[in-house]
Amino acid sequence: MAPTKTDDPIIQYIILRRDLWADQGWPLGPLIAQACHASVAALWLHREDETAQAYVAPESLEHMHKVCSRLCVLQGSSPTAHVTRGASRLVVCTSVIINRYSLVLQHYVHHRRALVQVVLEVKGEVQLNNLAKKLEEEGVLHKVWVEQPEAYPTALATKPYPKSSIAHHFKKLKLC
Repeated sequence: MAPTKTDDPIIQYIILRRDLWADQGWPLGPLIAQACHASVAALWLHREDETAQAYVAPESLEHMHKVCSRLCVLQGSSPTAHVTRGASRLVVCTSVIINRYSLVLQHYVHHRRALVQVVLEVKGEVQLNNLAKKLEEEGVLHKVWVEQPEAYPTALATKPYPKSSIAHHFKKLKLC
């Protein structure tokens, strides 16, 4: 199942605990590692799934993109000059903060083979556990990463899904 240009991208949500950096002072490197661990674990656990296979297929790897709270900022760029073409990749540039429903993202997804990782945040451990429970009840396959030796959950990653089948579970969360 190769990715195609679509309005329904294959998406993997990764959720981090905000308290890890805001209250506990975790450095950026360990936070990134937690997100990576959760993402890789979710992909490995669901490696036989057709959508997960499409997400990591060799022809898909050059088309993976992340969505975060800010995209590249170009000096002098206007909020209406969002999308430019560069070489073989679409470059998204904006001086405004975007969210996952913005026209910039919609345009970007529409014009690319859309394989997206969206990194979101929850307040802390309780909220991460509550989200995991809700996803489990709804049948959304995911992995909660538990940091060792501390044995506490730090991140959650979903199996890749078509956006239309999963996005509603994450509407209330903030981009990280």
